[in-house]
Amino acid sequence: MKSDDYQFNTQIEEYYLEEEYDKFDPPSSGTWWGPYFWPVRGHLSASTERSRSIKDLYSTFLTTNIVPQDKKGNGSVWSSFETHLQTNFKELQHKIYVVSGVYGTGGGQSNPNIFQEFQAQTNPEEKIAVPDKLWKVVMGFYKGSTSEYPDYAYGVLVPNNALDVLEIEYNNKGKPRKVTSKKWSDFRYTIKELETILNRDLEDSGESFEYDFLSNITDPQIKKNLKEKGQSFV
Repeated sequence: MKSDDYQFNTQIEEYYLEEEYDKFDPPSSGTWWGPYFWPVRGHLSASTERSRSIKDLYSTFLTTNIVPQDKKGNGSVWSSFETHLQTNFKELQHKIYVVSGVYGTGGGQSNPNIFQEFQAQTNPEEKIAVPDKLWKVVMGFYKGSTSEYPDYAYGVLVPNNALDVLEIEYNNKGKPRKVTSKKWSDFRYTIKELETILNRDLEDSGESFEYDFLSNITDPQIKKNLKEKGQSFV
């Protein structure tokens, strides 16, 4: 426990009552809500991975780390990937660094199972943007590794909607007969591929910022290997 641990409750209560904080307000009309998108407070960084101190743990529940995430995706692909990372850390004793973020804004006729924005319970004039996808970049060191460079690195880009993360088998009347979750590895990318996707989105939105993961690695060949091949030495 660190000496600077403190409670975040007062910061939250300054703006929200507890019962208000607990709710998302669905739209009053339209066909998107019921069958397609049920939002939960999805963690970009899992709270179980930030247990170094009470302060670190509580910070994962602030809105800097929380996004509206489809419940079915949160409880399937996203959750299974976090479990994979935690297993590598706890059982295989890998040292792992993770960067997380969001991509795009959901909604539109081409993808009606995500809506672009919905109302905060506290103020109907305030809109909360729903991300189109969630991503992570992983850099890992194997047990006993003495290298200054990660042994492996890769990214994942997970759609924030049920239809893209679930396999749905229909019966002859068009109703779901069997629903299974896709594997997180179905959404695995090289870091170079993920960078290209994220930076294209930033360019389209007029942002001058660009992602450059592994920017502190000074050896150009090692950096290229990690970004394009997923390992430092090929």
